[in-house]
Amino acid sequence: MYQNLKDSYVENMLFSANPLQLIIIAYDKAIEFMELAIEAIDAGLDNIDNLIKKCEYITKATEAVAILHDSLNFEKGGQVAKDLSNFYRVILEGLLIANQKNDKELLQNMIMMLSGVKQAWEELERREYGSKSVATEKAAPSV
Repeated sequence: MYQNLKDSYVENMLFSANPLQLIIIAYDKAIEFMELAIEAIDAGLDNIDNLIKKCEYITKATEAVAILHDSLNFEKGGQVAKDLSNFYRVILEGLLIANQKNDKELLQNMIMMLSGVKQAWEELERREYGSKSVATEKAAPSV
């Protein structure tokens, strides 16, 4: 029952989010899954469950970054869209390398890079929509 409430809340949040909030949510998810991958590496990859979790988390982070890349509008975005495309490609390549080499430092560097760009999106979202931080709006209720 609690999972249904949470799922319903998340679904409602996604449908009511503005386009910039959706971008910020994708950044949040990419960062969250990279952090979880680091935790799985720290827990020890000699344990098959941790190895599987690490791979799953990096796959989910990859999917979030791919969504960001696929959302680019090169006609309207011009050079900014091209620059973001290159940025996302660097992150996607880094995720592949981090997965192959279990490279926590690379994951941490990519988290910092994504966090910096995410802050720019948050500022743009505040200017465009006058919203509070998406992080405070998106938190699921504790049930």
